[in-house]
Amino acid sequence: MSRDDELRDFLEEGNQVVLLDEFVVECFKSGRPYQMLYRNLEILRQHPQLVVVPYSRGELVRRELESGLPTPSEEVVCHEYTETLRHLLSLNEEQLKDELVEHEPKAQGLIEDNNEFSEDYIRCLAAKAGQLDMREYHHDKEKLQADIAWVVIDVVKALLERDCKNRYEIDDFIQNKSMLFIVTYAHLWKVVQWRLNHGYQQSKKIPNDGFDLKYTALSCYFDGILTSEKWLSECRDSILSHYNR
Repeated sequence: MSRDDELRDFLEEGNQVVLLDEFVVECFKSGRPYQMLYRNLEILRQHPQLVVVPYSRGELVRRELESGLPTPSEEVVCHEYTETLRHLLSLNEEQLKDELVEHEPKAQGLIEDNNEFSEDYIRCLAAKAGQLDMREYHHDKEKLQADIAWVVIDVVKALLERDCKNRYEIDDFIQNKSMLFIVTYAHLWKVVQWRLNHGYQQSKKIPNDGFDLKYTALSCYFDGILTSEKWLSECRDSILSHYNR
């Protein structure tokens, strides 16, 4: 998507684009990360003031667990991360490489941490999904969404009871957008969809889509999602359906 004409047209219309802070990290999965990153930034370099970066999923979840409050939309964008990315957009290829080469070990660590987190989290939610009767969901989308929300509420309650030291109202996390709720919903939705399409016995083979699920979760705080992956848009729509009932 970062190289598509659709993105160019979108920016030329004056729309803002939201990038994960891990947009740079993803390029380190490539054998030529700096060249790939420079190519991925080609269109964005033409509109640096229209690019914004939110806090990471983990930061927002930790903030919610510490404060006992869900994340309001106006507190999602991180101005420090945004300015850092806009600075990177101003560099040529050699300058970009010089700027990032010292961060490569950290990027590889983030990729490994993300893989470990997503695998553990999906394994946990796969066990929770065992409470759901998959036979009912192929032809009843509303029931699927309602039952996913029911399990997510149960998980969120348990996390708040365990980790939140401040006073909180559980209804705030259910009725208002909360990164804790949205991230849990996105992962569970992925587990359930995988089971519907591949069967219960294939649960251990669910692919690790941690970065994609973060992007989907954060997109719920903004006006839309730019992706060619149909399942990400469907996941986002399912999450927002909880708030639009």
